[in-house]
Amino acid sequence: MFAVGACGFGDDADSEVPPTSASSDGAAEEVTGTPDGCSAPNVCDPLSPDCEDGQVCAPGDQTFTCAPQAGEGIGVGVGEACGGAAACQPGLVCLSVPVAGCTGGQGCCVPVCELSAPQCGNAGTCSPFFAIPPPCFDDVGVCLQDA
Repeated sequence: MFAVGACGFGDDADSEVPPTSASSDGAAEEVTGTPDGCSAPNVCDPLSPDCEDGQVCAPGDQTFTCAPQAGEGIGVGVGEACGGAAACQPGLVCLSVPVAGCTGGQGCCVPVCELSAPQCGNAGTCSPFFAIPPPCFDDVGVCLQDA
């Protein structure tokens, strides 16, 4: 599901080259407005989440949505074992990746990062979250520890 950081909400509207899609006859057509799904209910930007209190911006099937935070609503911190998509603190995602000192759980909480302006520091390298990113999430990555 992921390749291995920031959601480009609104970025496409400001780009110099408009996005295109193929029409039924194969000709390229300019796509206007926001890509489908970018402004759908509960869709959130993992780089600057704006979910309500008690919710986190959690990954789903080719999107990120606001979801109730798992557990006691505290959230698991960076590098700690987690039990699902909504288990980590805001700005983190739960992935099944190796993280030093993280044992147990379904995965480990790792920071979300922006591929075009990565800021992982000691957390590793900013790598794409989606192998083939859907519209709105082409700049979303996660900080993975270097091997």
